[in-house]
Amino acid sequence: MGLHVVFRTDASTNIGTGHLMRCFALAQVWKKKGHLCYFILATHNPELEARLVEEGMCITHIDADAGSCRDISVTITLAKQIGARWMVVDGYHFCSEYQLAIRNAGFRLLIIDDMAHLPMYHANIIINQNLGAEKLSYKCDPDTILLLGPKYALIRQEYLEWGDWNREIPDVARKILVTMGGSDPDNVTRNVIEALKRIKTSRLETVVIVGASNPHYESLKNASMDLNIKIARNVQNMPELMVWADIAITAGGSTYWELAFMEMPCILIVLAENQVIVAENAAGYDFAINLGWYEKIKVERIIEVINYVLNSPYIRKKLASKGRSIVDGLGIKRVIYTMNSLSIDLRRVTESDCIFLWELVNDPEVREASFFPEYISLESHKQWFREKMNNPYSFLFIGIDENNNPIGQVRFDIEGDQAETSISINGQYRGRGYGSILITKGIDQLSNISYINSFDAYIKPENIKSKRTFIESGFIPQGEKVIKKQIALHLKREKK
Repeated sequence: MGLHVVFRTDASTNIGTGHLMRCFALAQVWKKKGHLCYFILATHNPELEARLVEEGMCITHIDADAGSCRDISVTITLAKQIGARWMVVDGYHFCSEYQLAIRNAGFRLLIIDDMAHLPMYHANIIINQNLGAEKLSYKCDPDTILLLGPKYALIRQEYLEWGDWNREIPDVARKILVTMGGSDPDNVTRNVIEALKRIKTSRLETVVIVGASNPHYESLKNASMDLNIKIARNVQNMPELMVWADIAITAGGSTYWELAFMEMPCILIVLAENQVIVAENAAGYDFAINLGWYEKIKVERIIEVINYVLNSPYIRKKLASKGRSIVDGLGIKRVIYTMNSLSIDLRRVTESDCIFLWELVNDPEVREASFFPEYISLESHKQWFREKMNNPYSFLFIGIDENNNPIGQVRFDIEGDQAETSISINGQYRGRGYGSILITKGIDQLSNISYINSFDAYIKPENIKSKRTFIESGFIPQGEKVIKKQIALHLKREKK
């Protein structure tokens, strides 16, 4: 059973494309997990929308000014028709009242933000992926969860595929990537091209990315004639270009986090107010070189800094090494884990769960993962179930979704101050990260009603999925142990 997730965002020359693209990054993973993703847009951007459709996203346009009362009304109506549980909103025009209306309509709300500029936020979750976000003061509802800093950076899947790649640093850099975001309304790219014309390094190659909303494509082509500068529009191989390049000249927008993940030495130019803190903090922590506001930068300064970075392998190595340390590529995973946690609850097992647990335990994947994979008869199961229900040292919990559908079970068998932990997930819910959520919620509940100090898990060595689930839940491998005359992996988690 999939969730329906609505994304309310926009992209245009004035707004830029960053809001839509980071929503797209989140939607990619939701879609991969079997959920349906709907984008509600008040703007039109054919190139970006074609990309969304290509990856299976649904798009609906609304005839309303972004953030207006009509926008709120139409968006809520569409979301109810779709049957959405979550709404993700990204854009500076979605005010406090807009957010409150969404929550009052019964939706869970995730806000993607940059500046903490509103007098009040009404959201279940707020994400601010920027450096320095932890220092911002968000006025929000008491139950709001804040996910702040680059550990929550929303990186698209095509970049994550390069997670095991490491950048090589040449003595002299000769390949430059220029990307000023999806729109660049003030044509700062042209200033960078003028600076590149005057760089004396031989065999210099440059690729200039012109975003889908950039209105200056033709003028940039003319400016780069007779130079070793390639103008590329509607690029589909951005990660490969980042691998190709030695340095990047970029704005301080959302693309910077993808460049950081790709270990790219970056020169930043600030194009908008929301990029100031990012650029200043990136420079302050030696993650990038900040040239400052575009209006105040002279071409001579751009030339000076480019030459410095091109000819300093030490600087490029330092900048590259810092990138992956701040953006590890797990941001979306952390975000979705938090969203799922709010959508799942645990309850104690009741007599009515006997048949569900019998069907679950005889699921082929569950039996294969068991140390005794034989089929379990209903009579044997009922006897086991009665014993567990009457055993004060056994605790069984059922995970349920928002419709009270059973997701799976987590069980704790207590001996002394330790609890052996086991879990199984209903087939239609597998592969969505629910296992680690059930384990964590179960441990939290058990810790509140008992004096357990540590939790143990024993799994078959070949059960890689289960091992990963327990590690994601905070368990640490302890080596192998003989359990029931079989070799098992032993994992342990201490009570926090």
